[in-house]
Amino acid sequence: MPYQYKNILNLQQPEKTGKEKIPREVLSEIMHPGFGPGSIDFGAITPMPPWAERNESQREPWMLEHWGVAGNAGGLAESVATYDGGATLEFVTEGKDVRDLMQKLSLMFPNIPGLTVDYLWAGAAVGKDCGMVQYRQGEQTYEDIPEPGSAAAFAPALAAVA
Repeated sequence: MPYQYKNILNLQQPEKTGKEKIPREVLSEIMHPGFGPGSIDFGAITPMPPWAERNESQREPWMLEHWGVAGNAGGLAESVATYDGGATLEFVTEGKDVRDLMQKLSLMFPNIPGLTVDYLWAGAAVGKDCGMVQYRQGEQTYEDIPEPGSAAAFAPALAAVA
């Protein structure tokens, strides 16, 4: 079984515009059509070209190059089941995080002032392969990627069992 990452995507709009539902509207634009609200489809952020969809030997290399992982988001049935209708959703990736894809997502809605993409990830190994970044209109505004094995890398896991 490949090494899995748990991912959390949260959308914020800090500027009051009278349209507080905008983050949920953004999530509806990127939801997986086969799963519905609470899911994410990487193809909605970077669409797969028809030639890659039809050619199995080209599909995985294309996904690795454009999505950063060898498959679409996973864990969607659980994500949909636990989705509360808000601006946050969870999904699983295999092999690594998808920071570049989340940065691209932050560029997709230039007409929404102040839209911020918070992205957190954690690999299956406690104390390594975890972090948090924040993007606004393609620009990284925050990064916290603890050194593997450091106290900061273990803190989230320890807090979860406390």
